[in-house]
Amino acid sequence: QAFIFGLVSFWIFRQTHDMQWLAQGTASKDLIQKWEETSEWNFFHKRNLLEAEEHFCRNNYDKARLCYNVAISASKEHKFIHDEALACELAGHFSFEMGDMSAALEYFTRSN
Repeated sequence: QAFIFGLVSFWIFRQTHDMQWLAQGTASKDLIQKWEETSEWNFFHKRNLLEAEEHFCRNNYDKARLCYNVAISASKEHKFIHDEALACELAGHFSFEMGDMSAALEYFTRSN
């Protein structure tokens, strides 16, 4: 629940610029990071996806791109196929917003 709530919070922040949503997304990311200490294989990719979304919100675009790719790779490596598809889709939206249509198409295609 914290994972999805964090993703939704970051998305709402990008739509509204209401700092409450950024704070809630960051709190969700911090909670996932705490859980990662006890089960890295289960939470590493989730934390990276939340970090990517946070960096996107904070206009740290190079860090966001890196975190999206780490989340995709880690999801694939640990066979979290649904999370891999979600990470690809969010990376596609990020790339689209950055004006990189070829990367967006590649990510969206990988998300299927």
